[in-house]
Amino acid sequence: MPVPFLAAVAVAIAKAPALIKAGRELVDEWNALPAGQRELVSSQAGEVLAASTQVKDALGQKVGFGDRKASKQIKMALSPAPNFVMAVRIVDSLRESGPVSFDGLAKAVGAVGTEDSIFVGAVRIASSDGFMILDGETARPTALADGTLDQDANAVSVAAGIEAAVTEHRVTSRRQLAKNVGVRGADAPEFLAGLERALASGTVVWSGPGLFSVPLEELAALATRENGSSGLPTEVDARVAVANLSAAVSELGRSIAAVKDGKPPPASSTSIASHAGESSGKQNTGDVVRQISSLAELHDSGVLTDEEFASAKAELLRRM
Repeated sequence: MPVPFLAAVAVAIAKAPALIKAGRELVDEWNALPAGQRELVSSQAGEVLAASTQVKDALGQKVGFGDRKASKQIKMALSPAPNFVMAVRIVDSLRESGPVSFDGLAKAVGAVGTEDSIFVGAVRIASSDGFMILDGETARPTALADGTLDQDANAVSVAAGIEAAVTEHRVTSRRQLAKNVGVRGADAPEFLAGLERALASGTVVWSGPGLFSVPLEELAALATRENGSSGLPTEVDARVAVANLSAAVSELGRSIAAVKDGKPPPASSTSIASHAGESSGKQNTGDVVRQISSLAELHDSGVLTDEEFASAKAELLRRM
């Protein structure tokens, strides 16, 4: 079952590895330019470095907790690593499609490729937590992820025990859950059947490698009571950070190409996040057209919503 919070940032996370890689390669190319050319586009290279950091921060914020039991597990659940978020996408994709080639799975979840370290880590997590198996070059969902709920009375009973244990502890490991409900082990068929029912109910979510918890909104509320803030990256944080990086990478690429041709780099523009909030004077038509074109690309790729695109476009047109 999709995790609500993770689903909100999944699109941004899927795009982040490729963008960070592209940005790193462009910065390397910038570093290799002759000193004079390098100086001409130093600000654009700085924007890419800053935007890459922004993406990493937005998708991996940490929260602090006081000394208490399971604090490490709660931190992990509220600040999921990119490979775990991709593991959730893998499971959701397999539940929809059924068996698929390894290459096809990588494409379906937006991985850079089958050797992408985030994708490799995600496959390892999804496999070790019992949601998928690799059969040669084919990825298959297990009974835990096939979307078919076991109606057996024992499965219903185990599911109720799992839900009660998670409600009590807030977050706990798969192994501990198996002990709590008194089954033979975390791989026992009756445990997996009960776990699938508990996940389908929405009262239990897969919240980290080997971890299951109450819905993340409840954990965030707990963090808010203790800390005054949830520490959760929001959907807007993730979308804006990835949009900024995409814009910065595009601008650096155009600037490097220009100086290599002996031309001045295009006029530098600020990040997408700043476009909508600037109150500066009029811009020339060419700059506005280029910026709207960049916004359209982000909108078409799903980084910006219809509302975000329309708002930013209207602001740019206002400045012409």
